[in-house]
Amino acid sequence: MDIVLNRILGNPYVLGGVALLFLSLLATTLYYRGNSIAAEAESARLTEQNRSLIATNAQNARNVERLLDQADISNKLQAELAEKLKEVAAATEDARRTIKEIRSNDPKADEYLGTDIPDSLLSVVNRPARH
Repeated sequence: MDIVLNRILGNPYVLGGVALLFLSLLATTLYYRGNSIAAEAESARLTEQNRSLIATNAQNARNVERLLDQADISNKLQAELAEKLKEVAAATEDARRTIKEIRSNDPKADEYLGTDIPDSLLSVVNRPARH
């Protein structure tokens, strides 16, 4: 057995093959270790990116809630304005009807309402309302 072992260990090709085998194993181990380190780094990066996206999503959800609240307020204000506009339209129609009745029943009022507004008063009549 010693002779066989001496022959194997004394043969440079066998020693070279064994050394090549160990170097291959070492290279493979280092390759997989490098991939493992890269995977851990990628995992950490993706975890941080996920946290960032979750925070952004939460902020967007708050923004959507705020916009929905503003839309509700806007809808209520629009409804109130529509109601007030109906009231103004009804009051205007009532005033128009009343003036029509007065003009048909009182010739003097019809004559007065048929006259032109003096130029000195037109600037007041055509002036925008102040609020």
